[in-house]
Amino acid sequence: SNNLEMEKEAKNLIYKALKLRPYDLELLTSAFEISSSNKDLINLKSFVKEFIHKNPYEYSAIKILLLIDERLDNLEESYRFLNKIIDKSGIQNTSAVAALAYLESITDYVPRSYFNLKRDFIEYDLSNNFSKERLNILIDNIENNFDAFKDPEEQSLKGGDVRYLKKNINREVDAFFKELSPYIKEFISLLNQSTNPLVIPNFNQMHEGIWTISIKNEGNMLTHFHPRGIISGVIYLELEEGKGGEFILGCSPSNFKENGCSIKVQAKQLKLLLFPSYYFHKTLPYIGKKNRICLSFDFMTEEQKERNY
Repeated sequence: SNNLEMEKEAKNLIYKALKLRPYDLELLTSAFEISSSNKDLINLKSFVKEFIHKNPYEYSAIKILLLIDERLDNLEESYRFLNKIIDKSGIQNTSAVAALAYLESITDYVPRSYFNLKRDFIEYDLSNNFSKERLNILIDNIENNFDAFKDPEEQSLKGGDVRYLKKNINREVDAFFKELSPYIKEFISLLNQSTNPLVIPNFNQMHEGIWTISIKNEGNMLTHFHPRGIISGVIYLELEEGKGGEFILGCSPSNFKENGCSIKVQAKQLKLLLFPSYYFHKTLPYIGKKNRICLSFDFMTEEQKERNY
């Protein structure tokens, strides 16, 4: 009984604090963790929706909303609410679109506007485009010119490091990325001609973020999406093939049941993968002795760049 009284008191304190600071994400998270009854969840939901109205790009709050409606067996309401948020904030709100795409993948009561992997994913085999010698030179240039950050939280990485690249610093990196541009332009054209609601600007009107990921033995990428981008891609530079590390696209976000709709792509040297940034994805554990190195990138609109950087 003492524990119940303490929990009740803690809940009262958190909700009192929320009334004073309704836009405090940490408080919203704490409130969700201690909310056990439907009444608690319905009460909390009003705070979460108010937060999202004010901060429509904050995925952590959107995730809490989905978790609440999942427990209330009312995800259809989340779907309607998030569509209204996109109407207001714009289709470049990748966080809201990511949530909608996931909801489309697990339900049969909504049309699949955003979740269509057959339409939205493309891969290219560029193994004949680059020699092994050139790849080795590229990797050496990356490792010698850009700092490594071990397991950075924002990259959802476990067992590896990330190097954030910039253009106009290294000639080899610039030349390699430039040679990927025809494939990226083709993907943009195909997506814009498809039924996908995204409207992607001209290649030359967008900004790019580029980084490499080096995954060690038993390392992997955890489930994530790319909230800063509109389209994303990855190309494998070095790995031991057949040693795991497969790319999983279209999976469910963490803490949610698997949708059973994802695809598994074998990792292969100089395979280029392109997809909209809102798709959740991850990798399976890699068990090679040689590090699995890939170059990843986002393309973002002017609006996304101003909002995120």
